[in-house]
Amino acid sequence: MKALFIKMLLLAVISVNGGMSVGRYPHNLSQIDRMLYSSPEQALDSLSMIDEQSLTKGDKAYYYLLKTIAQHKNHISFYDDSIISLSRKYYVTKTHDYYNQARSLFYNGLILYKLSFADTMAHHYMLSAERIVNDHSIQDNRLIALIHTYLGKINDFNGNYESASNHYQKAIDIEDG
Repeated sequence: MKALFIKMLLLAVISVNGGMSVGRYPHNLSQIDRMLYSSPEQALDSLSMIDEQSLTKGDKAYYYLLKTIAQHKNHISFYDDSIISLSRKYYVTKTHDYYNQARSLFYNGLILYKLSFADTMAHHYMLSAERIVNDHSIQDNRLIALIHTYLGKINDFNGNYESASNHYQKAIDIEDG
């Protein structure tokens, strides 16, 4: 029922405004970002209503990051890392937005890991995300727990059981904390 209400509300806003204008995208993307954990299916639906071709480079990087997170949260399979790679490159080279830089690095690593457990770049990107989180005191326990969970999985796959155990324990501590 809640999902239907939100879809109807979005349609009403779009019809009143004659569609989403470029000036409204940053606001809409931020709203969708806040929706990702509580309503990932609604976030994905909202993202599908945005015309990505009319976005600025910065908004497109944010859109691709949100789309990747929403697909992950909705258990949609990935076939390549093309859109999150574009997002990562933007956040790493063009901004000082360390939070989205860490998220784009982590999710690029996550997708590479899901495509091939042995992909060494997955480990590299996740370690980079962890470093940014630590260096910039980013407070997102969900992200930090995910980073440690997947670093645990990668280390486990590579036979680094002690390191895997340490990362798993950090993820558990964060989730319990």
